[in-house]
Amino acid sequence: MGTIALIPPTDTDIQIVCLNTAKTRPAGRSKGAYDIYFDLSPTPPAVWRSIFNAEWKGMNPGAPQMWGRVGVNNKFLVLQSTLSEIAGKYLPLLRKAVAAANVSFARYTQNAAAAQEDRENVWKEERARVDRVAGSLLFVD
Repeated sequence: MGTIALIPPTDTDIQIVCLNTAKTRPAGRSKGAYDIYFDLSPTPPAVWRSIFNAEWKGMNPGAPQMWGRVGVNNKFLVLQSTLSEIAGKYLPLLRKAVAAANVSFARYTQNAAAAQEDRENVWKEERARVDRVAGSLLFVD
């Protein structure tokens, strides 16, 4: 596995905070399987959730059976697994996927901010052209 270059964490980076023991419960689909809930902080926006899903699939391209085992539900990261697989198998992968999603989300927000600034600059230039034309017009003889 390669390493992920991380942007230093900020107040807006999503983090896995803890395993939510109150919400974690048997999955009912197979013996020993649980729906395991991890609290995320802060609550991730919808775009971050989509980015996380893409990162998770990208980390496990040859294992599509793992794709459906993990999802983001509001402020929770939900894993379908046995309890014994959390620490050794899934938590390190989940942390990497969250870190990768944070990096991709930071890039996304930077690109969105730059695009917004470009749109605002175009609008300002258009307004300036209109103002110049309006200032050159004589309406009173």
